[in-house]
Amino acid sequence: MVPYSLTNGFQPPTTYTVEVDLTAGNHTIELEYYENGGEAVVKLNWTTPWISDGFDYPVGETGYVTEDHDGDGWYNAQDFGFPNPGFGNKLHLGEDWNGEGNRDIDCCEPVYAVSRGTIVYVEDAGSRWGNVIIIRHDLPDGTQVESLYGHLQSMTKTTGTVERREQIGTIGKDGWPSCHLHFEIRFSNCPSWGTPGPGYSQVIVMIQRAGLILLILSMPTDQMLIIIPFLTSPLTKPRAQCP
Repeated sequence: MVPYSLTNGFQPPTTYTVEVDLTAGNHTIELEYYENGGEAVVKLNWTTPWISDGFDYPVGETGYVTEDHDGDGWYNAQDFGFPNPGFGNKLHLGEDWNGEGNRDIDCCEPVYAVSRGTIVYVEDAGSRWGNVIIIRHDLPDGTQVESLYGHLQSMTKTTGTVERREQIGTIGKDGWPSCHLHFEIRFSNCPSWGTPGPGYSQVIVMIQRAGLILLILSMPTDQMLIIIPFLTSPLTKPRAQCP
């Protein structure tokens, strides 16, 4: 219910109450009334947040895929928090989504917004990033998160609001060994909020012990000690073009 007042030259201020749909977006309400041959039209404008109604995966036809190479067409080739030997064992700050099959089977496949939100960054972010889109999502409890989509071959939605599962681009590579989508979810305390950021964390100390590595990470506010499996496969970086 939205109350508001009208003032005219024929009577004291009058308060009217109307029922309106408060779905997210920009709205205009018009109220018309007639009195003593006079006419008044009042327009009200307001913007309500584009509230998230849930999250899906950024790839695949249905909005749901598994991280495993299990026949659903997609897998997570490099998970969040894993060390990459090609980058001095720095830890990956996102997920790399690849199509199952040959290394470039996912080139130019659609990329979807994971949830309803507002586009806040669209740019070619340079070498190793390529085209990047960042969408900011307002959650029902007031929290904000961002989703990042990197290495895009094309960007099909570049401004305004997006709906959950709306296509925003296609998968590319920008110099990486194969086409893939670099995907991140961030909270508002992320140091790279609203920008692409480094893609990998900064490792200060690495000690290998019995197939594990101990890593102390450089963080904006403190330091964190974690233990994760040690990866040995190197990352090669030939360039190729998305067909």
